Amino acid sequence: PNEKVVNDYLHKIRSSVTTEWTPCSVTCGNGVRIRRKAHAGNKKAEDLTMDDLEVEACVMDKCAGIFNVMSNSLGLVILLVLALFN
Repeated sequence: PNEKVVNDYLHKIRSSVTTEWTPCSVTCGNGVRIRRKAHAGNKKAEDLTMDDLEVEACVMDKCAGIFNVMSNSLGLVILLVLALFN
């Protein structure tokens, strides 16, 4: 994973990183998960370095494009109109 992506995510969650994997950094698309290595379990959050962490890529469902969102919304509106007038 890209080092900037890892550092940005780590900055947001540093105080809550444990030896368990964090949730994926994104809700859709490609992201990262982070956890402390066993030897860093008792280290203060502000003292953690990249050597104290394990990082892995995570892949969530593909992000919906604006066309998909708009077409789904339009479909719902049409369905509601048909339901109301029938």
